[in-house]
Amino acid sequence: MGEEILPFKVLEMDKNIALVEMAIPVYKDEKEIELKLSSPGFQNSSYRIRKPEELNEKLIALDKEGITHRFISRFKTGFQPKSVRFIDNTRLAIPLLEDEGMDVLDINSGQTVRLSPPEKYKKNWVLWKRFRFQSITNFGSVRCRQMRFTFSI
Repeated sequence: MGEEILPFKVLEMDKNIALVEMAIPVYKDEKEIELKLSSPGFQNSSYRIRKPEELNEKLIALDKEGITHRFISRFKTGFQPKSVRFIDNTRLAIPLLEDEGMDVLDINSGQTVRLSPPEKYKKNWVLWKRFRFQSITNFGSVRCRQMRFTFSI
């Protein structure tokens, strides 16, 4: 079988990612097609699909040539995340600049839990955010040099 170059339209784009739209052939018998992606300076990638719906809202990434790691997924965070710290092997703590508290992101499921400071400490939350985390345990306890808050996750 021959290969066909499919035209695509760039809907949105920033310096890291682009949202594209393309028409993909559909076969009545749900015959599998192989979608090959390539770009200069990046490793080629391919996906086998039976239905175009399998690609709807799918994030496809090309890894740069010569890298030793690979892209797995991308997650949305709050506006202007200032830092990220691993809690354990699967969760990240992300302090928020535009809101009080932090997001805890599970990298396996992509689900985020918003943690807010207790009501009586909200006035001091800006000060609390400046302290360096000493440790964050699996139970959601955040220990800082001068304060300790416990959140249920």
